[in-house]
Amino acid sequence: MDLQALPAAILAHLRANSPDAGIVRVDVQAAAEPVVVVHLERPGLLIGRQGATLRRIEGELARRWGPLQLRVVELRCPELEPLWLADTVLRQVTAGIDPLRALTRIGDKGLRARARALRLTVERADERWEQILLAEGEQAAVLSAPEARSAASSRSAEDGAEWRCAVQLAPPL
Repeated sequence: MDLQALPAAILAHLRANSPDAGIVRVDVQAAAEPVVVVHLERPGLLIGRQGATLRRIEGELARRWGPLQLRVVELRCPELEPLWLADTVLRQVTAGIDPLRALTRIGDKGLRARARALRLTVERADERWEQILLAEGEQAAVLSAPEARSAASSRSAEDGAEWRCAVQLAPPL
């Protein structure tokens, strides 16, 4: 079992099976039986009633990648996770909200969570919207600092249009 590629594969599998749980990160801790730690916004959607959904998912993962343990961790501040921000923007624009309004709304959430800077970009076909939001006293250069994180996501709307969103975030010091 390749522990380097495992988190990305498990993340893709979990996000496909539980798209509304707000899964943003998967960490794998090496041990005799690897421990998969899933960081998400809504753990109840992944756990299910009396843990039934979690047991089913753990069985699916074990069949596909061998024996492992699954741990679920709720995000305390999802507004500081670039993948969560991108998914939230996409959920809004595919529901019909104006892209610039969605970028502004989500960017404000990130700044209220004390992000130092955000660059949000939404694209569809040949249209593109971008917004750079900075905390007071910050400069856009913090987005290229080593601690800055980025993520990208895509989603199809009901009309068949493919939306893409990219987020760069400079976390609080």
